[in-house]
Amino acid sequence: MQKPTIKFIPDIQIRFNKRGYSVFAEVKNKSSKNIDQEKKYAKKNNKFLKELIINSKNQRNTLVKDFKKTKTRIHLIKFLRFLCFILLLYFLRPIRARIKKSLEKLEISKKALESGISCSYVNLDFELTERANKKYLLTTELFKKLTKSAYIWNIKSKTKEVYYRSPASQYFDLEKTYISTKEFKGFKSTFQPYFFNNKKGQNLFIFPYFAVIFNSNDDFEIVDIRDIDINFESINFIESGLRPKDSTVLYYVWEKSNNDGSRDLRYADNKEIPVMQYGETTFSYKSKTLGRFMFSNYEISQKFFNALSEFIYNPSIHSSKGWL
Repeated sequence: MQKPTIKFIPDIQIRFNKRGYSVFAEVKNKSSKNIDQEKKYAKKNNKFLKELIINSKNQRNTLVKDFKKTKTRIHLIKFLRFLCFILLLYFLRPIRARIKKSLEKLEISKKALESGISCSYVNLDFELTERANKKYLLTTELFKKLTKSAYIWNIKSKTKEVYYRSPASQYFDLEKTYISTKEFKGFKSTFQPYFFNNKKGQNLFIFPYFAVIFNSNDDFEIVDIRDIDINFESINFIESGLRPKDSTVLYYVWEKSNNDGSRDLRYADNKEIPVMQYGETTFSYKSKTLGRFMFSNYEISQKFFNALSEFIYNPSIHSSKGWL
């Protein structure tokens, strides 16, 4: 069996300075006279990082296919060995030696493929100052609390108009969604990104210094996190369904009302409905909306996006001297 080709995947370090983040890839340091120094880092760019992710994914997929084929061959030879036992052919030295040798080669190949699959990822690390690391840990704790919001809505559209005869100033076209600390396939890192599942459009992965605007495994864009506009605001949302326990009732309105907000007496089954305080955030890139999300837990959503904005835009936390 042909030995599988496993290419070396360099480790990546992300560093930050006043111009933005920089990508550094591990390379072999053959010219170094210091025997303790086994590697060095060469500066690369976003294009290199994207190509590295795609190449590592392609290698991983190829190795997984080869691994499955190898396992199938092992099972087949073991089955043949069993038949040889039954037919008493296994006691013939040439047959026994051939089966043993084939299994040994396949087991070696299997281990090499397992090792290659586990190595076919980009090991990603970020150089954070102590202050930046503390701020990021705080932001992550708030994000984890935000993932537990009773309602997380993906806003498909909203129109500023009166909807029927309700006092709503905006009509929302919503779909339930979720956010999580989901791994981005291709990276292995102790820093798990904040994942926003966008039902209409591109998903978003937010890392400490950059974001991944994601369409598919081969169609994504890596951008400086500061190039993404993050707008957060408080929204008064008329909750017609079950009231979320983590949201605050601001006041009540009539389902059908007059222009002055009073009850419309023409409707016998008219009822009062609560107006809840939600947190809404909009992600934009190059003046194009990436996604809108609404959270029932306004307090936590406000704290999270305030902490995230401070981490992104406050230069003092990234260096004791202001900027790196």
